[in-house]
Amino acid sequence: MAITSKRPIRVIQRLGGTGLSHGALHVQIDGINYVVLHLWPHKYSKDDPTRRDNHGDIYRLGEIQRILDSTILNSCFAAEKHWMMMGDFNVPSPVDSAYLGSKNYDVHTLIRNVYPHDIIAEQHPGVFIPSVVKGNKRIDFVYCTDELFKSVIRAEIPVDAFTDVASDHRPVLIEFLKSQ
Repeated sequence: MAITSKRPIRVIQRLGGTGLSHGALHVQIDGINYVVLHLWPHKYSKDDPTRRDNHGDIYRLGEIQRILDSTILNSCFAAEKHWMMMGDFNVPSPVDSAYLGSKNYDVHTLIRNVYPHDIIAEQHPGVFIPSVVKGNKRIDFVYCTDELFKSVIRAEIPVDAFTDVASDHRPVLIEFLKSQ
């Protein structure tokens, strides 16, 4: 996990080890808590050597619960109101169910209990914008709390010649009002 900023970054915690495949990073920049993550990408669970158990969704649900419990749901951070969570979630959102049909949306349902705003979906209601270059999936998300959502100016997933080849995932670009 990595995050860059032209403003000073204060690392609050690095989350890894048991129960997390790729880990997560919790930092503060200018009083805003950022949680950057990459959830398990496979259909099978991380601990299945046969790669056939089809428990990838269960594993991701455990990962996100651990990340939430260690960050925004941790009583040590109860006074913090400005939160963003972003990264490769590797699962679809119920917001996109009209385009994707019946899927397991448990990870995003859990997230939306504490991060009520899927910024891309709310800035582009009724529009499905895939975040991967090949295929028809949106698995990269930026969520935020109410306090931060009030300052969103725009959000997009750029699709152009550069984003078609720079990575297998497109960037998610969010612009906020400058805080006073």
